[in-house]
Amino acid sequence: MQTRHTVDQEVLALQEEVLAQHPDAYQIEAVYPMADIEQGMVYASQLQAGSGIYHDQIVMPVPHTDLDEARFQHALNLVVQKHSILRTAYNLSDYPEPVHLVYQEVATTVHTHNLTSAEHAEVHAALAQFLEQERIQAPFVFTQPGLWRIDLFRYAGNQHVMVFQCHHAILDGWSVASFMTELNNTYVRLGKGGVSTQAPLRVSYRDRVIEERTEKHMPAVAQYWEERLEDYQRLELFSEAVEMRKEHVLVEDDTYRHLQDWCQQHGYRIRTVALAAYLHTLSRYDYRNDLLTGVVGNLRPERADGDALLGCFLNTVPYRLRDTKSLTVAEWVAEIDELARAQKPYERLPLREIHMRYSQDGLGQNPFFDTAFNYVDFHVYDQAEVTAATTAEAMGFHDLTHEITNTFLDVMVRPVGDRLMVEWDQKRALKEGILLDDLISTFNEFLHHLGTAPDTPLVQEHTPKSYELGEFQKWPTQSVLEHLKGVTAEHPTSVAVQGEGHTWTYTELDEVSGQLATWLAQRGISSGQRVAIHLDRHPSYLAAMLGVFKLGASFIPLDLSQPNERVQYILQDSDCQTVINASVWEAFLMEKEALNPLEAVTLDPDQEAYVVYTSGSTGRPKGVRTPHRGLHNYVRWALDYYSKYAEGPHHMGVFSSVGFDLTITSLFLPLYSGGTVHTYSGSLSAAETLKAYVAAGHKIIKLTPAHLEYMNTLELSAPHLQVAIVGGDALLPQQVENLRRWAPQVTVFNEYGPTETTVGCTVWEVASGPLDSMPIGRPIANMDAYVLDTHQQPVPEGAWGELYMGGVGMSLGYENLPEVTAERFLSVDALGGQTLYRTGDLVRWNAEGQLEYFGRVDDQVKIRGYRVEPSEVAATVSRLEGIRDAAVLALPQASGELALHAFVVINDQEQRVSAWRITLAEQVPDYLIPAHFHILDALPVTVNGKVDKDALRLKSDQTSTLSNTYQPPQTPTEHALVAMWESVLGREKIGITDNFFELGGHSISALRMGTLVQKEFGLKLDLALLFEQPNIAELAQEIDNHTWQNAEVEESSIADKLVL
Repeated sequence: MQTRHTVDQEVLALQEEVLAQHPDAYQIEAVYPMADIEQGMVYASQLQAGSGIYHDQIVMPVPHTDLDEARFQHALNLVVQKHSILRTAYNLSDYPEPVHLVYQEVATTVHTHNLTSAEHAEVHAALAQFLEQERIQAPFVFTQPGLWRIDLFRYAGNQHVMVFQCHHAILDGWSVASFMTELNNTYVRLGKGGVSTQAPLRVSYRDRVIEERTEKHMPAVAQYWEERLEDYQRLELFSEAVEMRKEHVLVEDDTYRHLQDWCQQHGYRIRTVALAAYLHTLSRYDYRNDLLTGVVGNLRPERADGDALLGCFLNTVPYRLRDTKSLTVAEWVAEIDELARAQKPYERLPLREIHMRYSQDGLGQNPFFDTAFNYVDFHVYDQAEVTAATTAEAMGFHDLTHEITNTFLDVMVRPVGDRLMVEWDQKRALKEGILLDDLISTFNEFLHHLGTAPDTPLVQEHTPKSYELGEFQKWPTQSVLEHLKGVTAEHPTSVAVQGEGHTWTYTELDEVSGQLATWLAQRGISSGQRVAIHLDRHPSYLAAMLGVFKLGASFIPLDLSQPNERVQYILQDSDCQTVINASVWEAFLMEKEALNPLEAVTLDPDQEAYVVYTSGSTGRPKGVRTPHRGLHNYVRWALDYYSKYAEGPHHMGVFSSVGFDLTITSLFLPLYSGGTVHTYSGSLSAAETLKAYVAAGHKIIKLTPAHLEYMNTLELSAPHLQVAIVGGDALLPQQVENLRRWAPQVTVFNEYGPTETTVGCTVWEVASGPLDSMPIGRPIANMDAYVLDTHQQPVPEGAWGELYMGGVGMSLGYENLPEVTAERFLSVDALGGQTLYRTGDLVRWNAEGQLEYFGRVDDQVKIRGYRVEPSEVAATVSRLEGIRDAAVLALPQASGELALHAFVVINDQEQRVSAWRITLAEQVPDYLIPAHFHILDALPVTVNGKVDKDALRLKSDQTSTLSNTYQPPQTPTEHALVAMWESVLGREKIGITDNFFELGGHSISALRMGTLVQKEFGLKLDLALLFEQPNIAELAQEIDNHTWQNAEVEESSIADKLVL
C-alpha cells in the first residue's frame, strides 16, 4: 500500500520531469498533479465548450464608497501572491499526467467600467450583456496562469459593483467567500497603514493532492464503495429537453426557529435536517426504495490553515438510501444522520475515482446521479471588517450570478443571516407529470412537520383521487346466468351462437346448456367442482361453459394447441373432475334428447367461475381463480362502455385462444347484448379466419397487437368496423396507424388487464391524430388503480411506481400456491387496509390523469401477447438433453418486439439447436420457445453469485448460434426473399444461410412471410418447410424448382398449432 511519503516522492519526481522539459521552467514555482475534481471540471468544460459550464461569475456590491482603485489593486496583488492557486495554469496533455503549473507571478490587472450616467435598469442590462459576452467570447485558457479575473463597474456616483469570474476548478464556494473576505480585509488594513505583506499558510493545495492520492490506495475505502454501489440503479427524473430554472425559497421564520430549537434539543445539525428533507423529497419519486443521489462534501486538509487555503476541495459522493424503515419525520432524520455518520470515513475518495472503479453508466451519462445536494455556510463572511450595506439580492443583481454544473438539478441550502435559503437550480426538464413546484412543496412540508410535529408520519393515509377510482356501479344482475336469463327472455329466437354449420338461438343455447348440466350431474359433477373444456372454437364451447355454470361448477379452458405435457399438468394441479373433449361431447349428444334441462343454481358472486393457467416462475404454469363477480362486472361494464361507440346488439367472432382470458370479451359481450357469437374453428388458417371476420361486417373486434401486425399484411378493408378493443400486450402507435388505414372509422381502445383482475381493468380511448404515447387509461367500473412504491405507499403524480389494482374484479388467488397468493394480494395500510393485487407493472399517472405503462418491475414479459416468465422458460430449457445450465432473457429486436434469448451451458461441444426446438415444440406453446440460443462456457455471475443479466445482454450479440459468415444473395429469388425477411424481421444484411428463427422469427412472422411469398411468387408456402429448412438458400431453391402448387396460402399442421 502506498503511503503519504511514497506519494510525495512520486510527485517530486513528476515535478523534476516537467521542469526538465518546460520552456518556461524558470517562471514556475511548483508542479504537482491535478486533483480529480479539477480534471473532471476541466474536461467537462472542454467537452461542452461554449456552454458556460464551470465558468463561475459572481456579482457583488463593493462595501466601500469612494473606492481607492489603486489600493484595491495593491490588496489584490498581496492576496494573489499568498495563494498559489491564483497563479496556477493546467497542462493536460504534454506530461505523464495532467499537472498544476504554479507560476511565481501572474498579471492581476483590474478593469474599471464607468456606468455613472446609467439608470439602475441600464446598469443591470449592461452587466448581463457583459457577463454573457465573457462566457462566450472569453473562456478561460487553461494553459495560461490566473484562471480568474475581476472587473469593477462604477455607477450612481462612486458606488461599485465587482464582477468576479473564475473557473470552478480552482475555487469552490467557500474559497470564493474566503478570497472575497481576505481581499476586503487586506484593502481595509492597507487604508489603516497596516503591514503590506501576508503570512504564508502552513498548508498548500499540493498537500491536498497528496492526501487524495494516498486515500485511493486504502483497501477499506475501496471495499466500502464496492459494496455500497453494487447493483445500483439511477433515479430517472429527467427528459432530454433543456429547461433552465432557478428558484430561491426562504424557509419561514417560525419554521426555521422551530428547526433550530429541535436540532439543539436532539443534537442534530441544520445540515442533517436539510439533507433529510432533500432525500425524503427524492425518495417520493423512487418506487424501488433504493435511492441514489449526490451529496456535496469537501476534501479540505484537516490541518492548520486548512480553512484559509484556497482551491477546489469539493467531492460530490454518491448517497444511497435503501430499505428505509422510518415511519415518522423525526425517525427519518435519525436514519439519515446514522447514514451520514457511517459514510463519513469513506467520503474522501474522489468521485472520479469511484466512477472509474464502480460506475455502470453509459457514455454521456453523469456518474451515478443527475441530482445533487449542497449545504453551505459561508460564515467566513462574518470576518469581513466592513460589510456591504446593501446585498446583491437587495440591489437586484443576484440573478446575474452564473454557476453551471453538470448535474440537472442542484439543491443548495445556506443560512442567510437569521433565515434559511433553499436554492433550486434546474437545467433539464423533468419528466411529464413531475413538477419542480411539487418537489419544493414536499421539501418545505417536511421541514414544517419536523419543526412543529416531528412525530408526523412520513406518508399520511392516502385519500383516493377521482382518477384512481372506477365509477361505482350497482348492476341490476349479479351473475352471467342471471343476466343471460333476462336476455333469453327478451330475445328468445335471436341467434346466440353460430359456427361450423351449427346455429343456436338463445332459447336453444339455454336448453342445450341445461341438458349438459343434467348430463354432467348424472355423472357426479356438482357445485364447487371443476370441469376442463378441451374443445375447438365451436358453439359447443359456449354450451359447455354455461352448462358448467348452471351446475355451480367452474371450468378450466384448455386450448387444443397446448402440448399434452402441459395439459396433463394443468389437469393434475387443478384436481379437475372431468374433461369435456370432442368424444365426451359426442357422447352427450347421443343422449341429449332424453335429458331435461337442469334448473340453474343461484351463483354466489364470490364463487369461482373459471381457472386460467398462466406462466409461472417455478417453471410450471399457475392457475388464476376468477370469481363470478369479476366476470360479470367486466362484461357488464364492457356492454355499457363499448355500446357508446358501436350500437348493439353486438356480433363478434371468437378466433383467439380459448385459454387466453382476452377471449372472454368475444364470448360474452355479444351474449350480454342479445347479439351473436361467431366461432371460427382452429382448422382454419389465421388468414382465412381474419379475412372471414372482416368480411362478415362485424362492427366490433377484440384482438392483440400481434393480430394487428399480421392483419396489416392481408390488405384488408373494413369501413364498417367501429370499435377495436386491443389487449394482451403493449400497443404501439404504429399499429394503431396501420389499423386506421384499413378501418378508417374505427375507435381504438387500449384495454389493460392481468388475468388476476379479470380480462380488463383499465381502458384508454386512443386519441385521434399522431400518437406520442399509449396510456393504459383509467380503471373500469368498480375497480381501483393505485401507483405505489415498494413500501405500498402512494407515489406522487408523475412518478413511476408499481400498479396495484383493487375492486370486484380481483381474482381469488392462485391454485395450490398460498405463498404466491400472499405475495401478490396484499392488504395496504395506506389505503385503510384495502386488499389489492400487485401487478408487477411499472406505471405512472400522467398530467391528464391517465396511467402510462413503462414495463415490468420483475422479469415477467409478454411475447406476442402472452405472459411469459423467462425463469419458467429457463427451467424448461435446462431440462433439455445436453444442457447443463440455462438462463433466459427477453431482449428487444430491431422491430421493437421482444424475443426470448436462451443462454446455455452444454455438456459437450455438440450443438443440438434444431433438436432442442423440436423437443420444446412438443412440450410448450411456440411463444415459449426461445428465438435465439447462445452457447456459453459458463453463465456469468455477479459478486453475490446471481446470474449477471447485464453481462448476458452484452453476450447476446457475440455468442449466437447464427452463421458467423455472411453469405449475400445471388439469384433474383434470393434477393426477393432477403428483402421479405428484412421487412418482416426488422433486420438488415440477412444472409442466405441465416436461420429464420434465430433471427427472431416466430409463427406470427412466418404467417406474414407466407402472405408475402404468395403475393410475390403466386405460390402457396407450406410453413412446415420453414420450420424444417429455415434459411433463404433452401427456400429459394424450392421456389425455383416450382415444387409448390400455385394456390392459396395454406398452413401445415405445425402452423395450425399457432396460438392467436
